Amino acid sequence: MPRVTLTVGGMAYEGWKTVQVTRGIEAASGKFDLDVSEKWSLMQPWPIRPGDECTVAIDGTVVITGYVDERRVSYDHQSHSLKITGRDKAGDLIDSSAALEGDKWELVKQPADRIVSEICRRHGIGVKLEDGVSLPPPQDRFPINPGETAFEAIDRICRLSGVLPVSDGQGGLLLTRSGSQRISTALVEGQNILSAEASFTQSGRFSEYRVMGQHPGSDDFYGDPASEVVADALDENVRPGRLLIVRPEGIVTLKAAEERAAWEAIVRSARAGQVSVKVQGWQQQPGGALWEPNKLVRLRSPMLGIDAEMLITQITYSIDTGSGTTAKLALKRPEAYTPRTGGGGGGKGDAAVPAKSDPWSEDYDLDWEWDFGNG
Repeated sequence: MPRVTLTVGGMAYEGWKTVQVTRGIEAASGKFDLDVSEKWSLMQPWPIRPGDECTVAIDGTVVITGYVDERRVSYDHQSHSLKITGRDKAGDLIDSSAALEGDKWELVKQPADRIVSEICRRHGIGVKLEDGVSLPPPQDRFPINPGETAFEAIDRICRLSGVLPVSDGQGGLLLTRSGSQRISTALVEGQNILSAEASFTQSGRFSEYRVMGQHPGSDDFYGDPASEVVADALDENVRPGRLLIVRPEGIVTLKAAEERAAWEAIVRSARAGQVSVKVQGWQQQPGGALWEPNKLVRLRSPMLGIDAEMLITQITYSIDTGSGTTAKLALKRPEAYTPRTGGGGGGKGDAAVPAKSDPWSEDYDLDWEWDFGNG
């Protein structure tokens, strides 16, 4: 069984009866939920308080660095139970309002990593741009909206810049992109999958995406084509008539509008499918590496109708008396995290979207035959 260690004030605590540790790329902060329950005669004092700095390690590797959020105690005539929950330092970004030093409300011509660093400064959270990740040119101005949380502001600039803000497990924030590293161990029905579920929806998808914006003219390019920018993209896998009009902020070029329309079609299609898989143990292979978020893994499940490469978006490591040691993997298609890009040009046009722009079209089989038996 993996060794889970909570360290608070230099003291290491182990012996947890139930464990939940969650890490992912869709939330800036990892979180933990640890529970110890013992007979009165064996219970030792655990001086852990909300607000205490802490780390959580799995087999000696620190995966969460942050604070205790809650201490919950219960008892009866036979036993005493203590539950400790907490999050990474980035949890403060989720809770707290965004504010800049010096009572400023906007940043001018600053790259995304600098903007995120300025927002994180008051919380003592370091920010790092992952090696090999490039950023688009700085925004002319990036305003902080009064009342929005720090993470909402961070998420806004990161979406504009095509990066993901994720916890690095060491108390900092990493600006990265969806992973390209492949896990050699596949998730295979009938082999290492304990249980799985999938949901697919068209509620957030449309048959036509129209991006409309404005672009200033020039001496050589003027009139309506210069001032009005319109681009369309189609998703032929959605029933006709469902239209979404998108109006981007700021100046928009034709190329940028075409790319945005194509991005909306492909990304919304990829995000329409969500898969959850539970496996025994926390390691890809006995004695091997942990299952980790932001890695690619092959999923082969006839019952779900899926044989495709998936991106692990979240991992929940669990220990309980009923199931033992398990890991629950949240999976999405990698296309769901395609970064948005910009470009030049102006006028009207159609985005170059393949006829089968649906990321599920080749790997998603609804014709799998269910066998409920004869009895």
